[in-house]
Amino acid sequence: METKKTLRIGGMNLERFNIVYPKGHAVEQFLAEELARMIAETTGKELLAVNDDYVRIEHEIRFGLTNRAAEEDEPVAEDEYVIRVLGKNVDVLAGNVFGFEDALARLESLLAEEGDAEWKSGDAWTGKISHMPTKPEGYNLTILYHNILGYLPWYPALNRAAMGVELYREYMPDIIGQQEVSKFYYHDSIDAVNALLEMGYEEIRFPRMGYGNPIYYNAEKLELLECGYKTVRRGDKGTTWAVLRFKKSGGRIFGVLNSHFAADSNANRDPVLGNEYRTQDAKAAVSVVKMIEQRYPGIPVFTGGDYNAAQGSDPINAIAEGGLTFIRDCLEDQSHCDFHAWNGYPVYDEEKKRYRYEEFHRKGPKGNIDFVTLGGDLNGTKVLDYRILNDRISCTVSDHLPHLCFLYVPRNESYEELPKYEEYVQ
Repeated sequence: METKKTLRIGGMNLERFNIVYPKGHAVEQFLAEELARMIAETTGKELLAVNDDYVRIEHEIRFGLTNRAAEEDEPVAEDEYVIRVLGKNVDVLAGNVFGFEDALARLESLLAEEGDAEWKSGDAWTGKISHMPTKPEGYNLTILYHNILGYLPWYPALNRAAMGVELYREYMPDIIGQQEVSKFYYHDSIDAVNALLEMGYEEIRFPRMGYGNPIYYNAEKLELLECGYKTVRRGDKGTTWAVLRFKKSGGRIFGVLNSHFAADSNANRDPVLGNEYRTQDAKAAVSVVKMIEQRYPGIPVFTGGDYNAAQGSDPINAIAEGGLTFIRDCLEDQSHCDFHAWNGYPVYDEEKKRYRYEEFHRKGPKGNIDFVTLGGDLNGTKVLDYRILNDRISCTVSDHLPHLCFLYVPRNESYEELPKYEEYVQ
């Protein structure tokens, strides 16, 4: 029989501890449960992972900023994580949500050290956060696109949607374009939708047709002028679009599209017909850009989503022939996006009702199917950064990684008077 490692904390046996996470913090909950799994595998001790509404006990490993925090606790630097043994307890804290991944990795390495161990009061381990939510200078608009894996019922929402919202919260993009939000996923993740609304976003959704491709926009910053949905066949493979204006700068206006093109599964698994469908979808998206250009000459139009087609294919060629520019081609430094946004399906354990903590699987940009392109009048518009998030939580919440644009949109003084909000479905 394999001998398990013995770990004592502050002179106390490990089995006397609970792992506590702050209630309502999905990332900390998921990683606290992952820590419990690691401890069980290493020591054979099954610790409870509970939220901070649970009765307080004498010995706790507090994963995140729980309601047990004391005013005299030392603050954590924005770009660091810290693990502290304080008397009878352990505090695991980080400057942002990504730092908890690094803290868990450090705990895993401590547990993996050979021989029995004792963590004494006063012991501490710190480190830099490896996936800091860095932002360039000079941007005034951020757009995030994310296929959230919501069409396959054997990948239930559970806490994936809530963890996705915590990732969004770190960047607070002005526009969020999601793909694959099925009816069942939407209703199973309604708490995450409500969290977005509480954060100040408004939702653009067309349940009759484009249910799966919503746009969320920061309503504190942006005013919706028009929106619509364009498709060429029944189903929700198509394009949701909107024209928006900065509230505090009436002359700053732009268009945005959120598209999901057909997969072969939408074409009786016939790749030839699937290619035809995707090409139709691409041409439909281009037609929306042209429509916005005609109605609002002089503004930039940003398009993106899951195109289910790779560079050099007929659908992507149709995008290029429509006059749209691929955002990667606007960058001198492509180090933040020189890989696939498709990372592979997360593994779901049906018996444990839990997702495996996934890792990043780097694939080069060739074959990538998630894109951002630019159209309309780009005079004065600047692409400051485009990045694909590849932290382990982003790898766990979906098979597609979120991809994020930092842009500068210039003023256009010709749009001081504009029509009221209108809605179109084509």
